[in-house]
Amino acid sequence: MDYTTLQADVDFLVDTDSNTYTVADKTRNFNIALDEVSGVIIGCDGTWQWDDTNYTDLPIGLTNVVSGQQDYSFADEHLVIEAIEIKNTDSTWTRLKPIDLYPEYNQQSISSITDYLSTPGKPEYYDKVGGSIFLYPPANYSQDSSLKAFFQRKAQPFTTGDTTKKPGFANHLHRYLSLSVAYDWAISKTHPKANWLASKKQEYRELIKAFYSKRTKDETKRLVPNWQDNR
Repeated sequence: MDYTTLQADVDFLVDTDSNTYTVADKTRNFNIALDEVSGVIIGCDGTWQWDDTNYTDLPIGLTNVVSGQQDYSFADEHLVIEAIEIKNTDSTWTRLKPIDLYPEYNQQSISSITDYLSTPGKPEYYDKVGGSIFLYPPANYSQDSSLKAFFQRKAQPFTTGDTTKKPGFANHLHRYLSLSVAYDWAISKTHPKANWLASKKQEYRELIKAFYSKRTKDETKRLVPNWQDNR
């Protein structure tokens, strides 16, 4: 469904129009529903990482490396950081290893987070803290476009002026959005269809999870033996 059709479906479901349920209100609720869909898909899409088909670029970000700088921020639409690579001074790329220093610090495996690999050198690890990536150690050189992030991002939102734009996930699952937006209106107005809409919305949610968790059928499955010592 395109955006015009999705809005018409909402009106059909709860007998509204652009006066009783304004385009602005619908758009806000559609974008909330899109964020829900993003979270569901990213949580179950296995090794084939989903990305909204409305984006015209790949989910890969580049930034400059600054000598001695440890903290690099990333945009809040990057919901999941998949991998971080750094370009070395010889123009080769190295994948950094993810670490989480806070549990290590709490277990006293390291004596100080502040001093951990703080001397600039060749970065080997990265840690995600809030909206930042910390390099360990920080680089001892500056170089343009040399820190690369592979990420998953939330769905591209609708605007009130959209008409033919379609949601960037599987076509047969688009009605989750109109059911969700209709439910928002129904629950706020104590509409008699609220429970039915909630039930249908949950059905579509399960369909989304089932579809995106089974997209890697081209990959060879392996049986791994489970050894048990019965001595």
